[in-house]
Order: sequence, then C-alpha cells, then structure tokens
Amino acid sequence: MRLLSIKEVAQILGLSRWTVTEMLEAGSLPGIVLKTGQRKKTWRVNEQALERWITAKEKETARKKINPLSNGGVDVR
Repeated sequence: MRLLSIKEVAQILGLSRWTVTEMLEAGSLPGIVLKTGQRKKTWRVNEQALERWITAKEKETARKKINPLSNGGVDVR
C-alpha cells in the first residue's frame, strides 16, 4: 500500500493542491488524516483507493454520456 501526498494526488488529477485539499475536507475524495497540527491537517490518499475513485468517476461520466435524455428527461427533438 502506498500513501500519496496532496501534491502527488494533485499532479495525478491535474488539479491544484488547494482543490484536492477542499475535496478531501468535503469527503468527496477518499483520504486519511495522519496528524492534525495547529494550522493544518496532514492528509494522505491510498493509491489503490484513488484508482478506484477515478474508475468510478469514469463510469459515472460514461453513464451520463450514454443517457440521451440527460437534460431532465425532456425530449427536445
């Protein structure tokens, strides 16, 4: 098991470190807090959990593309 830093996760996802931190804080990205300091938390993300999260997001995106009535169920033909 490899634990990734926020910087590594940001590079993998193509996001800023701030965005990754916000996602971790909100619980929308799986992560663990190793320690809490006076000003900030030390977050780490399990590499395998990140891979599963990415796969789930890819599937979610594919489902949205497949559904031709994703505009709220209204057929605008």
